[in-house]
Amino acid sequence: MNAVAAMSPAEVWVSPRTADEPRAFTGDEFVRGAGIAYVLFQPIGALVFSVGMILEVSPGAQPNVVGTIFGGALLWLVPGLLVSGLVTLLGMPLAYLLGRRMRRVDRDWIHVLAFFGYGLAVGLAVEYVFSIGSGNPFGTLLQPWSMMRADSWASGVVVSLGWLITSRAALARDRQGAAVALPPSANDPLPPTVGGA
Repeated sequence: MNAVAAMSPAEVWVSPRTADEPRAFTGDEFVRGAGIAYVLFQPIGALVFSVGMILEVSPGAQPNVVGTIFGGALLWLVPGLLVSGLVTLLGMPLAYLLGRRMRRVDRDWIHVLAFFGYGLAVGLAVEYVFSIGSGNPFGTLLQPWSMMRADSWASGVVVSLGWLITSRAALARDRQGAAVALPPSANDPLPPTVGGA
C-alpha cells in the first residue's frame, strides 16, 4: 500500500496552485497572511509610536528615552490593537482582490512590491482619516516627521511580510504534499537505498 492510499481523504493536501495559477491561495492561507501582518504590526507600530513621542518633545527638552519607549508601548496597546485590527478587517477585501488578480504572477518580488504598495496606501489613507480632525487633513504629510507616516511605511512592510511568510509556507506545504502524494516511480533509475549509505 502506498503512502497516499494509507492516508484518509482529509490528510491528502490538494494545492490550489497550478501551472496556470502558481500563486493561487486558499481562504485559510489568506486569513493567515492577514493575521501575520496584524501581529507583526503591533511591535513595529508601538516602536514607531514611542519614537514619535520622543521626536515630538519640545526642543531642548531631555526625554527619558527608555521610559518614553515603555510608556509609548503601553499607550499603543489599546488604540493600536483596536485601530490596526479594524484597519486589517476593512483592508482584507481589497487585499484579497489584489491577491486574486496576481495569482498568475510567479515572481516573489512583484508580489512583495505590490503588497508593500497596498500596505503603504492603506496606511496613508488611515493617516488622512485621522488628520481630518486636526483641521489640516494633509498637515502630517508635510511635516518632516510624522508618526502616522512612519506607521504607513511600517504597514507596507508588514503587509508584504505577511504575504511573503504565508506564500513561503504554502509553497513548502505543496512540496511536502507532493513528496507524500507521489510514490517512487517503478522506472526510477536509482533504487531506494537499503541499510544506509
